[in-house]
Amino acid sequence: MTIEHPQKKNNAEQGASITSDDRQFPLSSASGLDQQDHRTTVQLLNTIALSAHDAIILISPDNQVLSWNPAATEIFKYAAEEILGHSIGCLIPDDLLEEHQQMMHKLLLGKKVTFAQTRRLTKTGRHIEVAISLSPIRDAAGSIISVCAVLQDLGSRTRTELINKHAQAILQSSEDAIVSKNINGVVQSWNHAAERMFGYTAEEMIGQSMLKIFPPDRVHEEIDILNRLRAGQTIEHFRTQRKHKSGRLLDVSVSISPVLDEYGQVIGASKIARDVSKLVEQDRILRQFEAIISASDDAIISKSLQGIVQSWNQAAERMFGYTAEEMIGQPMLKIFPEERWHEEDEILAKLAAGQRIEHFRTQRQHKDGHLVDISVTISPIFDEHGMIIGASKIARDISQLVTQERLSRQFEVIVESSDDAIISKSLDGIILSWNPGAERIFGYKSEEMVGQSVIMLFPDDKLEEEAMFFNQLIQGYKVNHFRTIRLHKSGRSIHVSVSLSPIYENGVVVGISKIARDITQDVFNQEQIWRQAYLDQLTGLPNRRNFLKLVSQQINSCRVSKHRFALFFIDLDNFKIFNDTYGHEFGDKILSHAAEVFKRSTRAGDVVARLGGDEFVIMLPGVVDNFSLKRLSETLLHNLKASVTINDVELSLSASIGISVFPDDGSEVKQLLQHADQAMYRAKHQGRNQSMFFCEMAANNLTNVHELLTELSLALERQQFSLHFQPIVDSTTMSIRKAEALLRWNHPELGMVPPDVFIPLAEKYGLIKGIGRWVVTEALRVLKHWTRKYGDDFQLSINKSPLQFLDYNESISHLHNSLRSFDVRGRNLIVEVTESFLLEHSEITDKILHAYNRMGVEIALDDFGTGYSSLAYLTRYSFSYLKIDRMFVNEISTSKRDLQLCKGVATIAHELGMKIVSEGVENEDQVSVLKTIGSDYFQGYLFSKPLPLDEFERFMDQFSGNAAAMTSFDPVV
Repeated sequence: MTIEHPQKKNNAEQGASITSDDRQFPLSSASGLDQQDHRTTVQLLNTIALSAHDAIILISPDNQVLSWNPAATEIFKYAAEEILGHSIGCLIPDDLLEEHQQMMHKLLLGKKVTFAQTRRLTKTGRHIEVAISLSPIRDAAGSIISVCAVLQDLGSRTRTELINKHAQAILQSSEDAIVSKNINGVVQSWNHAAERMFGYTAEEMIGQSMLKIFPPDRVHEEIDILNRLRAGQTIEHFRTQRKHKSGRLLDVSVSISPVLDEYGQVIGASKIARDVSKLVEQDRILRQFEAIISASDDAIISKSLQGIVQSWNQAAERMFGYTAEEMIGQPMLKIFPEERWHEEDEILAKLAAGQRIEHFRTQRQHKDGHLVDISVTISPIFDEHGMIIGASKIARDISQLVTQERLSRQFEVIVESSDDAIISKSLDGIILSWNPGAERIFGYKSEEMVGQSVIMLFPDDKLEEEAMFFNQLIQGYKVNHFRTIRLHKSGRSIHVSVSLSPIYENGVVVGISKIARDITQDVFNQEQIWRQAYLDQLTGLPNRRNFLKLVSQQINSCRVSKHRFALFFIDLDNFKIFNDTYGHEFGDKILSHAAEVFKRSTRAGDVVARLGGDEFVIMLPGVVDNFSLKRLSETLLHNLKASVTINDVELSLSASIGISVFPDDGSEVKQLLQHADQAMYRAKHQGRNQSMFFCEMAANNLTNVHELLTELSLALERQQFSLHFQPIVDSTTMSIRKAEALLRWNHPELGMVPPDVFIPLAEKYGLIKGIGRWVVTEALRVLKHWTRKYGDDFQLSINKSPLQFLDYNESISHLHNSLRSFDVRGRNLIVEVTESFLLEHSEITDKILHAYNRMGVEIALDDFGTGYSSLAYLTRYSFSYLKIDRMFVNEISTSKRDLQLCKGVATIAHELGMKIVSEGVENEDQVSVLKTIGSDYFQGYLFSKPLPLDEFERFMDQFSGNAAAMTSFDPVV
């Protein structure tokens, strides 16, 4: 069957038709129906077609479109007048024409096609997934006169499912308890936050009465709540108390809304509860604070940064004789003796700089003229944005008796109400006082501890700490926030932060005051965060990030010591077969077993890590001769091959190992790891269960360095170089206004030679200058075309080797002349430089970057954070872009440490006027997280791999400027 695009025909002879809003739905005559029945049937079918959510299309046997309902227009974007009378072939992709012909053939034979899943084309050329049902339509004589096609857009169903999944994710990730109940108060749903807040699991609460968490004196509230819900009322931010599973009371803020069925009847309620216990406590503290200010014997005053009084407490009235009405709105200088006016300028200057002024002794003037000796503490006041808006001032009459009485009362209140353990002891270690905070932390009552030696709280391995600090304390020094371990009465260990201060009497140290805070939970949380951030959860080995950090440290150390070390990149052979055959749990046991074998087979100083999947790496400090490395790799393979039984399955495992050596095979982490990885794949391709050195791989693939160098020197002349282009996506519009040009060498025999193989050779043997000139020329040739095609704001970035800058005059003049020759403006070009360029060529860096600035060329700092990162670079040079390396982006959605690091870098860069480009973006989770930290651009395989020129332009023609497409198309990989 040939699908054509014929002109419109008169289809009146095909049967009856209905016309509504220029949309026709032809119907064959139905035998056995009178005229009235026929009209009724026609009207019914017309109503169904017009209101249907699925596309309903009638097709003639020769593939003409006979009818087209509104849903078809919504799905395929063709108006009825655009497609009626034309071939249905405009909706069918070329690769599915044969499938369509087969379906039509079956239908013309009288068969039906029900819900086949396939693809169709919209007017814009976009492919969509549809479910299609095809049925033949016959006339009164039983002949097939047309085909009815019903098409359902599966994409919309997927989006609905996704929205539901997102809603469930939001519900379960909410920090608020979100609960639903029926109209009788029986719980129907109970999210994770509710479990955390009230202590009951969902299994314990679903089906139970909500009264289970009501304190007895609050039961009446549920009756009132249910009555108001039945009346359709919403209850917002209702503060009350509920009962935790443990029996303790929680202060909560509750919002309750009725849940209606499709008929508008109240069938239940949704409830959002927030634990406001801390807020209630803060309110109580605030009231206490206000009471303290009001009742304080100290003058507590606030003023603006211009020195104008804004508050004036009663103690200030007593101390200085002026009422609040007399002072508020007046300059603070009103109570300054004339000879001390200069102090106010100094105070305001320090406050504006954010400094706190503590215990400043001075004099102020009473209303009656006499001078008051005071001790003043002044602190800056910050608004919610951290901006200094004024100052608080506490002035104390330093009469000795008043000071002692006031300090005594304040000390007692603080000690008794503190959550910290506040303890005093004599110089020989006998406890003199023990506050309620100490009782809570250590479990001992005051009467059990006063008079006892403080050594009771010390584990055996901490006994020397007492003597360690004793000499400092008796000399008058303090010990602040010292972390250690003490013993609870029950014998368990407690992590505490301890501050020690000497106690004076008549200027002589007579005892020691100790404040201890329980930080056990903090330490546990920090350990958990560290383990999650740096250890593989399955094997307990260092993870990718930890390993890269350790290798980077080893490189820095070896650069100083001139030592060498090796990396093993290990991939288990046939792991996928085991995993797919026996399941992921079985696969996890294989990985755990392999990890144990690798740890057992290496030295204490070696670092065994898991990169992910079945990939392991080992760093071997000090082992660099090939014989030792080969012997160790054979030991690993031998030990791994030893028979092991997992889940009653006897296995003999093998692996492929790639070996790289620092600095022979690379001087940076990424390079060493890539080369070991390449060597591993070579070992796998040569039969597996063996190891290979990177240098061996290079020799096998590239014969030798001399031959490769000869080929490289001829590559330009033989036109073997090309540029590939990777799009850079705007995070706000999801459009493409930038791309990065990447150099490729396609050798006719060797194939694609990796850049990390030929670029170092070109740099070492002086070929990089000519290659660099070619890259600039070719990039500007393409850029001239693209600025005309995609807009004069389109930018292309190129990478520059540090060695290309050694000849400053030649490098700058070539770029300047090339820009003029191609009539390309400097602002359309971005030059990417690495941190090594900034470090190794600091003498000419300023000249080069300033020359770029004069030409309008923008500069990007590439791979920030992977080398000798220094914030000084960001402030010293005029960078337009900062590129976050894929090493950080890779785990940003799962690693709090990488997230915080990237967030900090983004904040600093934005403050300095730079844009952030995130490299290595591979999934939507990374996009979501990177948007929250303010990444301005994305680059990575989620959007496209680097493409040759013609493929890139096809890619741009399809997606450039179409934000919707950029968020829904399949990535080009």
